Amino acid sequence: MVARLARLSLLLALAAPLSAQNVPFSSLHAKVTGVRFFPSPKAVPDAALRFYPATLDSATTQYIDLELSIDYPAATAPVGFSLQCTYVGPGGVTVSPDFSAHIDAGWTSSMHVGGWGSETPGTWAVGPYTATCKDGQTVVATGNFTVSRDQFSLPDLHGVITNLAFFESPVSAAVARSDRKYMSRFSNASTRGIFIELGIDYPKVTAASQFAVECTYQYPDDRKFNVTLNGRTDVGWTGSWISGGIGFDQPGQWALGTYHVECRYQGRAIAVAGFIVQ
Repeated sequence: MVARLARLSLLLALAAPLSAQNVPFSSLHAKVTGVRFFPSPKAVPDAALRFYPATLDSATTQYIDLELSIDYPAATAPVGFSLQCTYVGPGGVTVSPDFSAHIDAGWTSSMHVGGWGSETPGTWAVGPYTATCKDGQTVVATGNFTVSRDQFSLPDLHGVITNLAFFESPVSAAVARSDRKYMSRFSNASTRGIFIELGIDYPKVTAASQFAVECTYQYPDDRKFNVTLNGRTDVGWTGSWISGGIGFDQPGQWALGTYHVECRYQGRAIAVAGFIVQ
């Protein structure tokens, strides 16, 4: 397996300018606000297209990326920083994702990604993993994830969640997939409904069936609203896209802040994600 360079995944710049100075992480006076893990192909998916499963399936997972969110005082100039991160897995096996990142002038928060894995699925050993990121000898972030064998999201279908994304839509009906604009930040002024889309892969189907995934939206004030994503399979299919959402007939009525969404199948959590209304 191989490490992959950390990538900046939010805010404005896509690449660090050549003049950016590398500085110790401690000099940023940064606060770590989040550590999450997500499965990924070789190309890191945009933030709006990531999902964060409770466990990762060894048979289908290629890379496992660590997503680090940080807040800090406004940067006065472009800077770069590096952390020494490790994943320690079953039997003490240790791998070291590269984690080099960039902050642009004026930023006060950002999200950064580093990962490890292989383009060939099935190379992750089954068991628990602990991730640790250090600045020199100082631990600045830790987290845990688990890799399981045949950890199907939808066991009766042998189905695995391959995608989770949010999109804006009228509440009366989801817009066609070809017209969806996926995002993780929504403008209250123009947002009506916020829908969730799940992509599910499974072995070729021999008999048609129907299924349902229950998702809960948790509001910034901790209110919770449920939505059911109804899906079906047909003979010969190897995957499905299902969607559902909540919202309002007119824009401008969403509470501002961070929302958390958990999706469950037959009572078991299969995916978590979030979005921001601003």
